[in-house]
Amino acid sequence: SSSGHLVLLREIMGIEGDFMLFDIMLHVATLLAVFIVFFKDIIALFKPPFKTIGFIILASVPAVITGLIYKLVGVEIFESAKYICFFFLFSAIIMFFAEFISKRIERSRADGLGGETAVSAGAENVNLKTALCMGLMQSVAIFPGITRSGSTIFGGLAAKGDRNSVAKFSFFMSIPVILGAAFLEILSAAKDGFGAVAAVPWYCYLTGMAVAFLSGLFAIKFMMRLISKANFKWFSLYLAILSIVTFAVYFI
Repeated sequence: SSSGHLVLLREIMGIEGDFMLFDIMLHVATLLAVFIVFFKDIIALFKPPFKTIGFIILASVPAVITGLIYKLVGVEIFESAKYICFFFLFSAIIMFFAEFISKRIERSRADGLGGETAVSAGAENVNLKTALCMGLMQSVAIFPGITRSGSTIFGGLAAKGDRNSVAKFSFFMSIPVILGAAFLEILSAAKDGFGAVAAVPWYCYLTGMAVAFLSGLFAIKFMMRLISKANFKWFSLYLAILSIVTFAVYFI
């Protein structure tokens, strides 16, 4: 939902222009936070049999396809806050169902283990079905206002994956997508002579990325605690309220 918040805040503050590269660099900064929090887990990915890396690549394919379609077609819906209320509502709904599904799976496993729930070690427990479902949901999250991590976690839980494994895998999935988007946007900016880049002062890039990095460190750790308790309802409620408010502003 961060992309949706960026679009909405720019509209509220009356800021106009092409800020796609700026937005992506903020995501790159939060990606650095992902590297720091999950450093040991990421290093472990490069040890045989490399199954998790294969699943990450496979899960990234749908997002790459939708991203390329967006670059070719280019639609106003990605830049305007007018329709963002519907995407916030979609995020609210899937987060609500993510909590419902997670707790139902937990109860089922507790019954099967005599009241004890199994704790997974990490993303290596993700299977092919889970990776595909999470990849499809990540492609949907290209729309601003739809939470990427929430969508992928919902997809993983819908595929009956373990929530802790699914959460880690969701963060790992962000690595190729964000780096790929940054690479494509830098190429696009280079073709235009970096005109859009010059529209934003360098110190704004540094400030924005520093704040995104620090808040990203907090958000990742906070989110992992939420996931361990499968407590998504308050974020779902927040997004639902935000959806109602933005709908009222743009349509009423």
